[in-house]
Amino acid sequence: MVNLVDEALRGPLFDRPLGLASSDVTLADPAVGTGTFLLGALRRIAENVKADQGAGAIGAAIGAAAKRLFGFEVQFGPFAVAQLRVLAELRTLTKPADESQPQPPAPDLNLYITDTLGNPFVEDEQLPQVVEAIAKSRREASRVKREQPITVVIGNPPYKEKAKDRGGWIEKGAGGKLHAPLDRWKAPRSWGVGAHAKHLKNLYVYFWRWATLKVFGSLRRDRFAGHG
Repeated sequence: MVNLVDEALRGPLFDRPLGLASSDVTLADPAVGTGTFLLGALRRIAENVKADQGAGAIGAAIGAAAKRLFGFEVQFGPFAVAQLRVLAELRTLTKPADESQPQPPAPDLNLYITDTLGNPFVEDEQLPQVVEAIAKSRREASRVKREQPITVVIGNPPYKEKAKDRGGWIEKGAGGKLHAPLDRWKAPRSWGVGAHAKHLKNLYVYFWRWATLKVFGSLRRDRFAGHG
Protein backbone atom coordinates (compact mmCIF):
# COMPACT_ATOMS: atom_id res chain seq x y z
CA MET A 1 0.00 0.00 0.00
CA VAL A 2 2.86 2.40 0.80
CA ASN A 3 4.39 1.80 -2.63
CA LEU A 4 1.02 2.36 -4.31
CA VAL A 5 0.59 5.70 -2.56
CA ASP A 6 4.13 6.72 -3.47
CA GLU A 7 3.56 5.87 -7.12
CA ALA A 8 0.27 7.81 -7.13
CA LEU A 9 2.00 10.87 -5.73
CA ARG A 10 4.65 10.64 -8.45
CA GLY A 11 2.05 10.36 -11.21
CA PRO A 12 0.47 13.12 -13.30
CA LEU A 13 -2.47 13.64 -10.95
CA PHE A 14 -0.31 14.86 -8.03
CA ASP A 15 2.99 15.56 -9.82
CA ARG A 16 5.29 14.94 -6.85
CA PRO A 17 8.50 13.51 -8.37
CA LEU A 18 9.85 12.54 -4.94
CA GLY A 19 6.60 10.88 -3.90
CA LEU A 20 6.40 10.49 -0.12
CA ALA A 21 9.74 12.26 0.18
CA SER A 22 8.24 15.50 -1.16
CA SER A 23 8.48 18.30 1.38
CA ASP A 24 4.79 19.21 1.08
CA VAL A 25 3.45 15.68 1.67
CA THR A 26 2.22 14.96 5.20
CA LEU A 27 1.05 11.48 6.14
CA ALA A 28 -1.11 10.19 8.98
CA ASP A 29 -1.93 6.68 10.14
CA PRO A 30 -5.07 6.91 12.32
CA ALA A 31 -4.77 3.33 13.60
CA VAL A 32 -1.02 2.99 13.74
CA GLY A 33 -0.87 -0.32 15.63
CA THR A 34 2.77 -1.38 15.83
CA GLY A 35 3.89 1.14 13.23
CA THR A 36 4.10 -1.00 10.09
CA PHE A 37 2.88 1.65 7.64
CA LEU A 38 5.04 4.40 9.12
CA LEU A 39 8.06 2.12 8.85
CA GLY A 40 7.19 1.43 5.24
CA ALA A 41 6.88 5.13 4.52
CA LEU A 42 10.27 5.89 6.06
CA ARG A 43 11.94 3.14 4.06
CA ARG A 44 10.31 4.26 0.84
CA ILE A 45 11.41 7.84 1.48
CA ALA A 46 14.96 6.63 2.00
CA GLU A 47 14.84 4.71 -1.29
CA ASN A 48 13.51 7.73 -3.18
CA VAL A 49 16.12 10.08 -1.78
CA LYS A 50 18.95 7.63 -2.44
CA ALA A 51 17.88 7.23 -6.07
CA ASP A 52 17.43 10.95 -6.61
CA GLN A 53 20.19 12.54 -4.51
CA GLY A 54 22.48 9.76 -3.37
CA ALA A 55 22.93 7.88 -0.11
CA GLY A 56 24.56 10.85 1.60
CA ALA A 57 21.30 12.79 1.53
CA ILE A 58 19.21 10.12 3.29
CA GLY A 59 19.91 11.18 6.89
CA ALA A 60 18.81 14.79 6.50
CA ALA A 61 15.79 13.81 4.40
CA ILE A 62 14.61 11.27 6.97
CA GLY A 63 15.02 13.82 9.77
CA ALA A 64 12.84 16.26 7.85
CA ALA A 65 10.31 13.59 6.85
CA ALA A 66 9.83 12.47 10.47
CA LYS A 67 8.23 15.85 11.16
CA ARG A 68 5.62 15.14 8.47
CA LEU A 69 4.56 11.68 9.67
CA PHE A 70 1.81 11.30 12.28
CA GLY A 71 0.37 8.27 14.02
CA PHE A 72 -2.55 7.74 16.43
CA GLU A 73 -3.17 4.63 18.51
CA VAL A 74 -5.65 3.99 21.30
CA GLN A 75 -4.05 0.86 22.77
CA PHE A 76 -0.97 1.20 24.95
CA GLY A 77 0.71 -2.06 23.97
CA PRO A 78 0.86 -1.53 20.20
CA PHE A 79 1.67 2.15 20.76
CA ALA A 80 4.77 1.28 22.79
CA VAL A 81 5.91 -1.21 20.16
CA ALA A 82 5.39 1.36 17.41
CA GLN A 83 7.53 3.89 19.28
CA LEU A 84 10.38 1.42 19.65
CA ARG A 85 10.21 0.23 16.04
CA VAL A 86 10.07 3.71 14.54
CA LEU A 87 12.87 5.02 16.76
CA ALA A 88 15.07 2.07 15.82
CA GLU A 89 14.36 2.62 12.12
CA LEU A 90 15.13 6.32 12.40
CA ARG A 91 18.47 5.56 14.02
CA THR A 92 19.29 3.09 11.26
CA LEU A 93 18.33 5.42 8.43
CA THR A 94 20.12 8.45 9.89
CA LYS A 95 23.31 6.59 10.80
CA PRO A 96 26.32 8.38 9.22
CA ALA A 97 28.10 6.48 6.47
CA ASP A 98 31.37 7.46 8.14
CA GLU A 99 31.34 5.49 11.38
CA SER A 100 33.74 7.99 12.95
CA GLN A 101 30.98 10.59 12.86
CA PRO A 102 28.58 10.80 15.84
CA GLN A 103 25.05 9.49 15.52
CA PRO A 104 22.69 12.47 15.21
CA PRO A 105 19.90 12.68 17.79
CA ALA A 106 16.68 10.97 16.78
CA PRO A 107 13.95 13.32 15.55
CA ASP A 108 10.92 13.84 17.75
CA LEU A 109 8.12 11.41 16.97
CA ASN A 110 4.60 12.51 16.12
CA LEU A 111 3.07 9.41 17.69
CA TYR A 112 0.13 9.88 20.04
CA ILE A 113 -1.83 7.68 22.40
CA THR A 114 -5.37 8.83 21.66
CA ASP A 115 -8.76 7.90 20.27
CA THR A 116 -8.66 9.04 16.65
CA LEU A 117 -12.46 9.20 16.53
CA GLY A 118 -12.72 11.42 19.60
CA ASN A 119 -13.77 15.06 19.56
CA PRO A 120 -10.67 17.17 18.73
CA PHE A 121 -12.29 20.32 20.11
CA VAL A 122 -12.69 19.02 23.65
CA GLU A 123 -9.82 19.03 26.11
CA ASP A 124 -9.31 15.72 27.88
CA GLU A 125 -10.30 15.44 31.49
CA GLN A 126 -7.65 16.16 34.11
CA LEU A 127 -5.59 13.07 34.84
CA PRO A 128 -3.40 12.34 37.88
CA GLN A 129 0.13 13.70 37.73
CA VAL A 130 1.54 10.19 37.33
CA VAL A 131 -0.11 9.91 33.91
CA GLU A 132 0.33 13.52 32.83
CA ALA A 133 2.40 12.31 29.86
CA ILE A 134 -0.70 10.54 28.54
CA ALA A 135 -2.84 13.65 28.97
CA LYS A 136 -0.19 15.72 27.17
CA SER A 137 -0.13 13.24 24.30
CA ARG A 138 -3.91 13.42 23.98
CA ARG A 139 -3.92 17.21 24.01
CA GLU A 140 -1.26 17.36 21.34
CA ALA A 141 -3.12 14.76 19.29
CA SER A 142 -6.26 16.89 19.44
CA ARG A 143 -4.28 19.88 18.19
CA VAL A 144 -2.92 17.83 15.29
CA LYS A 145 -6.40 16.53 14.45
CA ARG A 146 -7.79 20.08 14.47
CA GLU A 147 -5.01 22.04 12.82
CA GLN A 148 -2.40 19.95 11.02
CA PRO A 149 -2.94 19.72 7.25
CA ILE A 150 -2.71 16.12 6.04
CA THR A 151 -2.31 15.07 2.41
CA VAL A 152 -2.19 11.27 2.81
CA VAL A 153 -4.02 8.99 5.26
CA ILE A 154 -2.84 5.40 5.18
CA GLY A 155 -3.43 2.50 7.51
CA ASN A 156 -5.39 -0.62 8.39
CA PRO A 157 -8.40 0.53 10.42
CA PRO A 158 -10.10 -1.92 12.76
CA TYR A 159 -12.94 -3.91 11.26
CA LYS A 160 -16.09 -4.26 13.31
CA GLU A 161 -19.60 -4.64 11.95
CA LYS A 162 -22.61 -3.46 13.93
CA ALA A 163 -20.46 -0.84 15.68
CA LYS A 164 -23.25 1.56 16.60
CA ASP A 165 -22.21 3.97 19.37
CA ARG A 166 -18.51 3.15 18.91
CA GLY A 167 -17.75 5.95 16.45
CA GLY A 168 -17.19 8.71 18.98
CA TRP A 169 -17.36 12.24 17.66
CA ILE A 170 -17.30 11.08 14.05
CA GLU A 171 -20.58 9.23 14.60
CA LYS A 172 -22.28 11.38 17.24
CA GLY A 173 -20.82 14.84 16.78
CA ALA A 174 -20.76 17.43 19.55
CA GLY A 175 -24.49 17.57 20.16
CA GLY A 176 -26.89 20.42 19.57
CA LYS A 177 -27.93 21.36 16.06
CA LEU A 178 -24.55 20.76 14.43
CA HIS A 179 -23.98 17.78 12.18
CA ALA A 180 -21.81 14.85 13.12
CA PRO A 181 -19.21 14.23 10.40
CA LEU A 182 -20.83 10.89 9.54
CA ASP A 183 -24.18 12.60 8.91
CA ARG A 184 -22.83 14.02 5.67
CA TRP A 185 -22.45 10.49 4.31
CA LYS A 186 -26.09 9.59 4.91
CA ALA A 187 -28.28 9.46 1.82
CA PRO A 188 -31.27 11.84 1.65
CA ARG A 189 -34.62 10.24 2.52
CA SER A 190 -35.83 10.95 -0.99
CA TRP A 191 -33.43 8.31 -2.31
CA GLY A 192 -35.36 5.59 -0.51
CA VAL A 193 -32.27 3.68 0.64
CA GLY A 194 -32.65 4.22 4.38
CA ALA A 195 -32.63 0.49 5.05
CA HIS A 196 -28.96 0.42 4.03
CA ALA A 197 -27.87 3.24 6.34
CA LYS A 198 -26.98 0.64 8.98
CA HIS A 199 -23.92 -0.27 6.91
CA LEU A 200 -22.39 3.07 7.87
CA LYS A 201 -22.28 1.85 11.47
CA ASN A 202 -19.05 -0.05 10.92
CA LEU A 203 -15.80 0.79 12.66
CA TYR A 204 -13.76 0.98 9.47
CA VAL A 205 -16.32 3.36 7.95
CA TYR A 206 -15.82 5.74 10.87
CA PHE A 207 -12.10 5.77 10.11
CA TRP A 208 -12.75 6.32 6.40
CA ARG A 209 -14.93 9.29 7.31
CA TRP A 210 -12.17 10.69 9.53
CA ALA A 211 -9.67 10.28 6.71
CA THR A 212 -11.82 12.05 4.12
CA LEU A 213 -12.62 14.84 6.53
CA LYS A 214 -8.94 15.33 7.34
CA VAL A 215 -7.68 15.29 3.75
CA PHE A 216 -10.56 16.88 1.83
CA GLY A 217 -12.70 18.59 4.46
CA SER A 218 -12.42 21.34 7.00
CA LEU A 219 -12.52 20.96 10.77
CA ARG A 220 -14.07 24.37 11.32
CA ARG A 221 -15.22 24.83 14.89
CA ASP A 222 -18.47 26.52 13.86
CA ARG A 223 -19.46 23.48 11.77
CA PHE A 224 -18.64 20.63 14.10
CA ALA A 225 -17.46 21.71 17.55
CA GLY A 226 -20.65 22.64 19.35
CA HIS A 227 -20.85 25.09 22.24
CA GLY A 228 -20.36 23.63 25.68
